[in-house]
Amino acid sequence: MVVIAGLALAALTGTSWWLILPAIGGLLLLQYLFTRSSWLGATFREMGLRSGADIDQEKFALKALRGDFRDLPTIHEIENKDDIMRLEGEGGISLDPEEAKVDAKAVVRNALEAAKS
Repeated sequence: MVVIAGLALAALTGTSWWLILPAIGGLLLLQYLFTRSSWLGATFREMGLRSGADIDQEKFALKALRGDFRDLPTIHEIENKDDIMRLEGEGGISLDPEEAKVDAKAVVRNALEAAKS
């Protein structure tokens, strides 16, 4: 946006000083291209602003803690034991129902830590 605004102002006013804006914007874009972090983004984070990805991650974690995903089917749910036994007899997975129970809060913590790194 800064690049387009600087070029438009330079074209409208005829003053070449407005070309400084696209040059700065281009340098910031090049820096982000090679480092995947930017000086401008770090400045905004220090000012207390969060990125859209940070906000989406927090929303997902809050939904998981609230229990919104509790009723979703998982691979750990055994609906038909005969099918599971037949699958295991054919060399498939072996699953103990008691070991399959997962603590939702621990899973959310692990997911948040993995997303941060």
